[in-house]
Amino acid sequence: MSTILVVDDEVAVRELLRKVLEKTGHEVTAVPTGDQSLELLSKQPFDLVLLDVRLAQESGIALLRK
Repeated sequence: MSTILVVDDEVAVRELLRKVLEKTGHEVTAVPTGDQSLELLSKQPFDLVLLDVRLAQESGIALLRK
């Protein structure tokens, strides 16, 4: 299955996505901040990134541009 990175600052949303995706056989990494996601992306590839566009520290759109 796919490797998926979930980036969402809301714990409930992040954990719900992680649980649902893992149940369907995906390998999921979930983080609350853009900085953490950029660090992970520099170390390993992901097949899919689910990114909250309203992160607390930085907009998801600004993060996407990085």
